[in-house]
Amino acid sequence: MAGWNFAVSVNNANAPLVVHFIDMSIGGLGWHWNLGDGVTSTKRSPTHRYTNLGIYLATETVTGSFGTHATSRFIITD
Repeated sequence: MAGWNFAVSVNNANAPLVVHFIDMSIGGLGWHWNLGDGVTSTKRSPTHRYTNLGIYLATETVTGSFGTHATSRFIITD
């Protein structure tokens, strides 16, 4: 059975904030990340630096034999 999810190293701290995104999908073949601040990535588990204060919605879209599924998490910098 395919599954999808991701974890983050940290999701709430002072800017600048470096976040490691960890893909935990099972059966994924392709990944697209929208990191919420205009930056995207196709790496399976990217690292990103948020430099400004704000609330960002990071979304991972995984494609595989199960189809396509998206999961999101908030990243908050203060």
